[in-house]
Amino acid sequence: MNLDEFITPTLALGDKKLTPNRAARWLIMSAYLYYHRDSPVLSDGDYDEVSKFVADNFDELEPQLQWQLESAEAIRATGQGIKITARGESAAVTWYKDNTGHLPGGHAIGSRQWTISPEFGCSYTTIG
Repeated sequence: MNLDEFITPTLALGDKKLTPNRAARWLIMSAYLYYHRDSPVLSDGDYDEVSKFVADNFDELEPQLQWQLESAEAIRATGQGIKITARGESAAVTWYKDNTGHLPGGHAIGSRQWTISPEFGCSYTTIG
């Protein structure tokens, strides 16, 4: 699926409305849908483009997003190791359904072990 088709042309990477924080959230949701729901929403090239944008702007990210993504170097390497929150999992499924008209495949990660982040007070699990 093409990034512009899935996200809509008004939110493409060249658009000034796309902030590093929004792109980071897309990256996290995309990694979850790819690795845990077998429902990729971005081509490898588009995923790499979003990853590069987020990595290049890593210092501008909200602290929780930096924590979820670990480091700019980690983002450039792979989508594995990204932390997704319970709220992020729900958002990813909704995002997918709103843009495709159906639920993603695979299995929800609800059966996986969730951990509470003392720093951010959220439940999370690691992707990959």
